Amino acid sequence: MKEIDAQMVLKLHKISGEPVANCNYLLTQTNGDYELALTILNRILAQRKAGEGAEPNAGAEPAAQDGTATIDAAQAAPGGQSAIEALENRVLQLELRLAQLTDTLVVVSDKLSQLLDKVSGDE
Repeated sequence: MKEIDAQMVLKLHKISGEPVANCNYLLTQTNGDYELALTILNRILAQRKAGEGAEPNAGAEPAAQDGTATIDAAQAAPGGQSAIEALENRVLQLELRLAQLTDTLVVVSDKLSQLLDKVSGDE
């Protein structure tokens, strides 16, 4: 995990206008990967801009407990903007999850290397 510093958070804040807490949260979720956080933030801002003026879907289901988006029958209509937005949100969530899993894999790999070093040192 890369170290998250105040400069990274403030830079995202200045670029996006998002609250500092949101920028910090996004950097935390991307394990300090500034480029990934910026990419995700740009997508979020583009979705918001595209969503301005669109009617909110009052019948939409809330996100599932694990943070994944759900798509109801109205959203899943072919060619519907809501379905595209739902898929884009899902991609963003999967990117965040991938970053978390990558960090976990690095930690596990480091621990396995340490164990192998101990085992080969004992022989």
